Amino acid sequence: MSWVYHLTYLVMLALIIAHDFCSPCVYKVLHLNLGGLRVVALVGSRSVSVFEHLVGNPPEFKVCALIGNGFVPKSMGKINKLMVLSKEETLNMDLDKFNPKEMFPNLREGDFLLMLGFPRGAFPKVFAGIKGEHLDDMSFGLAQVGNMGLEGIREVSLDDLWEYLLNTVPEYPALLNCGLCGFKTCNEYLKKAIGGENVKCLSNHIFLSVDKKVVEINPFIIKQLKVLIKAYLSTLKGIDVDKMKELHMKLDYG
Repeated sequence: MSWVYHLTYLVMLALIIAHDFCSPCVYKVLHLNLGGLRVVALVGSRSVSVFEHLVGNPPEFKVCALIGNGFVPKSMGKINKLMVLSKEETLNMDLDKFNPKEMFPNLREGDFLLMLGFPRGAFPKVFAGIKGEHLDDMSFGLAQVGNMGLEGIREVSLDDLWEYLLNTVPEYPALLNCGLCGFKTCNEYLKKAIGGENVKCLSNHIFLSVDKKVVEINPFIIKQLKVLIKAYLSTLKGIDVDKMKELHMKLDYG
């Protein structure tokens, strides 16, 4: 361990000792993470042509794609990263536990993951089909390209689709079912967000909660917390701090 970590550890120890002279808190939660991303599933018999249109005219954000059933579109446009699953892999995929960050760990806040070939699952969905087709779960319907007969789902033209997605696709949840957003499950969060409610997945962000109330942290304190916690964790066995991406910690005082 470098001398910087030694020094940082001593500073942190001093802060802990000093804390004993302060008024105790009952409940603290600290979460450090890299940020959220946006996930959109394109479904329906016309979803391939919509996919090709989107990747051919992407926004300035990074756009990646996950395609199921071994299908590869003719035009891949300007995709930053592509992953294609075979029919067997798609069939065996547990969509209830699917976490896109595990397949695309380099995605950051604001980036997009387009999914093709996944009509089921808890993802915001853009329906691009024909009349007579339907969504597996209408509560995840974000938009329909043109008037496809789905009631209660916004009609969007193909040319306006990217602009609509940029303004309406919610941040994909951390899939922890932590309840910090005010809902019991991440599926509930997604449905409310798709419905237009102003909700936020706190577990996707750096935040501090004291007595179950979120406390804002300025950038200087965030930087110090990262250094201090990393220094402490570096003294523990089994933790590779250089590969660590996020941290969840709960402290009880009482």
